[in-house]
Amino acid sequence: MVRLSAFLLLFTAIAPLSAAPNAPHRTPEALFSTYEGRRYPLFVAASAAFAADGEPTLLLPEGWRQEHNRTRQLDASVRSRHISALAVGPDNSTTGPCEGVRLREPEIESMVIRDTIGTTIDHATAIFVGTIAEITPGLFYGHPASMLRLNEVVVLKAGGEYKNVTDTLFARYSFARFSAGGMQYCAGAESPEPAVGYRVMIFAFGPPLDEAGLFVYSSRNDVLLQGVNGLEYPPLLEDFGKSGARDLDEVAAFIRRYLRREVQ
Repeated sequence: MVRLSAFLLLFTAIAPLSAAPNAPHRTPEALFSTYEGRRYPLFVAASAAFAADGEPTLLLPEGWRQEHNRTRQLDASVRSRHISALAVGPDNSTTGPCEGVRLREPEIESMVIRDTIGTTIDHATAIFVGTIAEITPGLFYGHPASMLRLNEVVVLKAGGEYKNVTDTLFARYSFARFSAGGMQYCAGAESPEPAVGYRVMIFAFGPPLDEAGLFVYSSRNDVLLQGVNGLEYPPLLEDFGKSGARDLDEVAAFIRRYLRREVQ
C-alpha cells in the first residue's frame, strides 16, 4: 500500500527542479518522486525551504506554501507576543517548552491490519534496523517532521522494491521542533525525541517513495526507538513489548524466528 499517493494528485504541476543526486552519506536538501513524468518533492529540509527573509523558496510547491501560511496564521493567533522573538531560519534546538503550534499525528494512519505481532510482520513490506546518523528537520508533503538518515542498516525483511537499501536508509520520524519561515514548528510531541546514535526499527508498509528507492514514509506507529530511556513502544507496536523483548536485538531475534515460522 503506497501511503499518501493521493496527495500527489493535489499538487500543482511544477517545473522540473535541478537537485543533486541522493547521496548515501548525507541527507539531501530535498527528496523527489516521479508521477506521470513529473518530479514532485516528498521532503524539503527546513534549511532549504525558506530564504533568509523567511519567505518560502521555489522548492516548495504552492500547496505547501498555503499550508505554511495557514499554520503561520494559527501560530500568530496562539502566541502573538512571542512572534518577534522567533529566529528566522532553522533552529535545531529541541530543549525547553514549545512556543509554536503543536501538531499531532492520528493514532492510526492506514487500513493495514496490525492487530497482532504476526499480522504486523506479515503485512510489512520491509523491516529494517539501523542507527541514527543524522537528523534533519523539514517538511514532508508540507507538514513538519524529521528526516532520519540511518546507517549500519540490517534488513530483516524486504521485497524487491527495497533492493537499493544496503547500508543507508532514510525515514520520516514524527517528532520535530524547529524554527523556519518566521515561526516555530512543533510536531510529534507524543513520540520520543530522537538523537544521533539511537537505534531504531522501521516497519515499512509500502514501497519506497523516492526516486532512489531509499526513503520510507514512516508514521509514529511504524518506528521502535531505543535510546537512553530504553526501548519505546508506540501504540500499534506495544505487543512486541508484551512478548518479553527488552531491546531491539531481542525484537529482531523474535522477528527472525517468526519469519522462519519457529514461533506463532
